[in-house]
Amino acid sequence: MKQNTIISLADSNYFNLLNELVDKYDAVKFAKTGSEVIGGKGVGGRKDFAQAGGQFNDKIDEAFEKIVTLI
Repeated sequence: MKQNTIISLADSNYFNLLNELVDKYDAVKFAKTGSEVIGGKGVGGRKDFAQAGGQFNDKIDEAFEKIVTLI
């Protein structure tokens, strides 16, 4: 069984989607949604891989909860 990865490292959120899911989901949208919660101002990437940062590490759980609503 293949899995997606959603990884948070320090102040950055990295989203990597399997090719089979690119038609259904957009990694840039995930990164942007999470970044807005943690005080980020930008996002970079493409539909299958994106990253963003922010300054409010204490809101990372809230960011993931908001991202889950997109799935």
